[in-house]
Amino acid sequence: MKNKILVIEDDRAISELLSMNLTIAGYETVAAYDGIEAQRLLLWNEDADLAVVDIMLPGKDGFALMEDFRAKNLPVIYLTAKDDVASKVKGLKLGAEDYMVKPFEMKKSLKEPAVQREFSQSKIFRQISRAIRF
Repeated sequence: MKNKILVIEDDRAISELLSMNLTIAGYETVAAYDGIEAQRLLLWNEDADLAVVDIMLPGKDGFALMEDFRAKNLPVIYLTAKDDVASKVKGLKLGAEDYMVKPFEMKKSLKEPAVQREFSQSKIFRQISRAIRF
């Protein structure tokens, strides 16, 4: 069974690129394009192992969604254009595993310590390792 990652990103091109690369690396992905849609996925008991979340989303921003993620014990990595220190501190204080600023390199994002930490005990880490040859 593939591990599932929620990709919550309002820019469809970025969402599709991220989802495609994660799928190639062996993950199942589910996309949401705004905060309200993401909240519905969580309420409908969409089981996931990790969420990659933009902050500047229509409807409900990524910071506001953190309460919903915590209620599901769902680890979050913020992937956003917000590169100011205050936003980074806020995201990490809210409980994000990591805070990555766009633009990003897909292979690098799969190598990030937070991603490795989340999956180091599981098959998913070995699958990523084989897929991108760490």
